[in-house]
Amino acid sequence: MSGRSLQCLARHISGSGIKLAVELEVSDSTISGMAFDTLANGLTAADITYRMLLLWKRRVAYYYRSAVGCGAYDSTAAGDAQVDMLVQAVAAATGNTQAADVIAEHHRTNSELTPDCFLANEYSQMNIQPITNGHAEVPRLSRVFETPEENSIN
Repeated sequence: MSGRSLQCLARHISGSGIKLAVELEVSDSTISGMAFDTLANGLTAADITYRMLLLWKRRVAYYYRSAVGCGAYDSTAAGDAQVDMLVQAVAAATGNTQAADVIAEHHRTNSELTPDCFLANEYSQMNIQPITNGHAEVPRLSRVFETPEENSIN
């Protein structure tokens, strides 16, 4: 998974970044230190989530390289195991499998994560179909609300 994909993921799940770091077994002291550094520099929750994801990725890659010894490292198998670990952690940290499903699918097709891939998945989960009018994509609900209370905005 590329740095750009991890950055997109971090933006999407920034509210669950600390939970994700715990699920990925980043140490408490590392989480605290990175959080203080990020806040002291005026960065956002997405920034700290991204930094933790990068740290985790480097540590897991190092573990796989050192565990298999010289010459036997299979980067494809290591990458698959790393993404499987991330998919499970994202599902556990966010409490749903939508983002995890997007990660698994994009890894399977060897494509980058983008903000649009998460949005498209949310549309399909909410039974909303995007309509394009030539300039912008506008979501449309697939059912009509039955009662006046459902149609009102309070």
